Amino acid sequence: MPGMRQEAFPYVPVRKDEVDLDAITDDWMLEHKLRKPYQSVQLMKEYFARNYPEMKYNRCLGWGGNGLAAAYDIMDEEGEKRKSAVVKMLFDDDQELQKWEVQNNGLGLVDNESVHKDNTRNPDGSLKETPDSPVSSGEEDSDIDGGEDEDRPNSKRARAEGPPLNVFITEMLDNGDLASILKKVRQHKDRIPNPVLWRFLLCFTRMCIGLAYPPADIEEFNGQPGPIKETVPTRLQDNPRRIVHFDMDPKNVFVGDVLRENEEHSISPVLKEQFCQDWDYIERDQDQIQHQTLAGNFGPHTNVWAVGYLMENLITLCYPAGPPIPTVSTIRPPHGKTEYLTYAAHLQQPFYDHVDRDIIALILRLQAHLPEDRPPLHEIETYVSFHVQTKGNDGMTDQELDEWMRKILYEVPPRTNEQYVAGPVIREVIGTGRMDPSKEKRFVPQVSSRDAAASEQGIERMGSGCISGDSEQAVEQVAEFQRWR
Repeated sequence: MPGMRQEAFPYVPVRKDEVDLDAITDDWMLEHKLRKPYQSVQLMKEYFARNYPEMKYNRCLGWGGNGLAAAYDIMDEEGEKRKSAVVKMLFDDDQELQKWEVQNNGLGLVDNESVHKDNTRNPDGSLKETPDSPVSSGEEDSDIDGGEDEDRPNSKRARAEGPPLNVFITEMLDNGDLASILKKVRQHKDRIPNPVLWRFLLCFTRMCIGLAYPPADIEEFNGQPGPIKETVPTRLQDNPRRIVHFDMDPKNVFVGDVLRENEEHSISPVLKEQFCQDWDYIERDQDQIQHQTLAGNFGPHTNVWAVGYLMENLITLCYPAGPPIPTVSTIRPPHGKTEYLTYAAHLQQPFYDHVDRDIIALILRLQAHLPEDRPPLHEIETYVSFHVQTKGNDGMTDQELDEWMRKILYEVPPRTNEQYVAGPVIREVIGTGRMDPSKEKRFVPQVSSRDAAASEQGIERMGSGCISGDSEQAVEQVAEFQRWR
């Protein structure tokens, strides 16, 4: 079977929109594309000023085709700033979409029905048999200050005026998002050290645990101030929530500070699938979807796959290679199997020999094609925690790791050759190994004779795969990049 070429493009700095919405005083002369974000900012400002005066508008952080984000300062009773938050607002007015966004992002919608109590579990933590009850986000109260009774006349739910806004609130962290970190690492012509990769992996694992076992469901966490160290509770291990993030992307993972007093974050900062063609074989709204192993099968295993996706970003400093092609792997297969399909097999190539093989082995399983082949959260937590403790700094001193993290977080990157930054740094021949015969027609698109010839040449040069791009070949790649676009 001929190899299939994949392309992965890097996270690179881009020019931000130069239009400052906060400097505009009237939309009369605004061009059409700016009118909706400007009007949405005004609507957001008026709504929060009227209903949530303790939240003071700071500035608009940016906007796109689907929505905008704004920074707010949360004030105490004396009018002093207590902390900052990011308010994200979607432009779509569809109420069903709003409800879906809240349920699947695990965040509170600021409207008259956003404050709710979770009635899906008994006091002992076991699940109630209430099939018609809505999926809870695990965030028991969308109020910034927490626990207000929705029936109290002066509660925020009761006093909110006007139509609900399709917004949700997240904590604002000082170091931007993970995508900006990846861009800085590339600008420094550097790579992320293994000790930092391990700690990122542990942090991502705890994110997934927090979705599957929300702290609000766990009695011993009640009243405990954050940050809470999420761990899989033994008594709930087999009853995780099916809360799925659906958008666990480097642009949606925000980066805080390094916490010297926290062992897990002493050298790394705090970090606060479904493309398969099985969907094509299912008619809309049919019962057969419940029998599918992939399409529509959402749960903790979906978040686990997303962790593998994030770790691939951290290793390659690129968006995941496309098109996605599952390849048979025999590296640490699931119990009872000798092989399995994974989307991360390209990480086994010599180009990534600097990455800890134990990390690569886990990512292969995290990105397994079949959900049943991905490890459960309690096994991932045990595996990663063990290696974080036993591997330590992997030969680096605390000072070296501290200097590396400070360089990436705080130092201005040197001027980088634009050709190096813009080029498709990874072009790989994938699929040279054996694939699942039953899936071959679905997952192997037709390739041109030119691509097939290139693939065969790559196989001859590298055997199991070919990487035809690195920093020394950037000039050639930029020319091809322009043609591919």
